[in-house]
Amino acid sequence: ELDGLGKRPSELRHANPDEGIEIGSCILAQSVSERQRSNTLVLMSFAYFAKKDTDKFTEYLFRAKEIAEGTKDPEVITRVYGTIAQLYLKIEFKDKAIYYLEKSISEIQKMPEGDDKHKLKGLSYIELGKISLSNRKFAESNIHFRHSLSEFSRTQKNSSYFVKRSYYNMGECFYQMRQLDSAQLYLDKALVIT
Repeated sequence: ELDGLGKRPSELRHANPDEGIEIGSCILAQSVSERQRSNTLVLMSFAYFAKKDTDKFTEYLFRAKEIAEGTKDPEVITRVYGTIAQLYLKIEFKDKAIYYLEKSISEIQKMPEGDDKHKLKGLSYIELGKISLSNRKFAESNIHFRHSLSEFSRTQKNSSYFVKRSYYNMGECFYQMRQLDSAQLYLDKALVIT
């Protein structure tokens, strides 16, 4: 029964955050799965974010981190670290975001080979590239975007959306460097992907 409830906080975190928090609290009270508890705390943190309660948002997110680290499950840890990195990016604490993205990549290395590993690693490289781009470190940015493309190319499942993001970001990087031919090449590659 808890598995069915576990989907509800995700659905409600924006539409009805109070109900999402209530269901999340029920799951936390009954669940013995640390993975489920960590995931639920992340979802509840977003519900608090939707309510503009930044104290609770931060508290629940870091409680999720604590539980995730206790699981020793690199996928659970990676997802929480990635979420924390996104938090720091939103409030423009780039050094903290980089710290958690690098920790995330370190955890990803421990995951078994497969699409999830390459997708999560590719997404981490996109975020590192975007941070470098915003800091006008274009060569570094391009390296990160190339790494993201390499990771997405290793997936079996359709990762066209993520490849498109990588190409677009590379095009943006070349545009910022005023290398317009290269910018157009990568932006055109992004446009072709459906």
